[in-house]
Amino acid sequence: MCLANKIRHLSIICLVPLIIVMPGAVSAKAAEQARAKLEGTVLNINKEAISEAELQLKHEGSGQKFYFKSNEKGEFSSPPIPAGNYNLTVEKEGYKSYTGELKLRSNIVQKINLTLVKEMTLEQEREEEAIAYFKKGTELSGENKIEEAIQAFQKAVELKED
Repeated sequence: MCLANKIRHLSIICLVPLIIVMPGAVSAKAAEQARAKLEGTVLNINKEAISEAELQLKHEGSGQKFYFKSNEKGEFSSPPIPAGNYNLTVEKEGYKSYTGELKLRSNIVQKINLTLVKEMTLEQEREEEAIAYFKKGTELSGENKIEEAIQAFQKAVELKED
């Protein structure tokens, strides 16, 4: 084999690994660029931080799940995750769960604030409903709508008796 053929043969052997490695490097770079992040806070209705709230992001396409928690200030930050559409679930004992959908875009940190509402017992719900009827009765009596006011007061009393 002459020297020119050896060099050509050696060049081909050296290029083959580069061709094989390059597609992997390109897809790894593309995957790295397709990362997104979610940050925010979890608060109650009084704008107080809720710590240790459990957050779950579920990617709609792949079903892959990502879990993280809020800190003592109610702040959270997801790990870098693939961009795309997600279902977000936020849970904390003593509060109603939050569920929502969001779209995370590549190379963007999306910021959201979430408000969780305390769970109420059936007794607490009835108490609030009774108070609402009582207030309505008071308004109606002020408008001189006596019959309607009496009905509202009676409903408030019924709720309190049960």
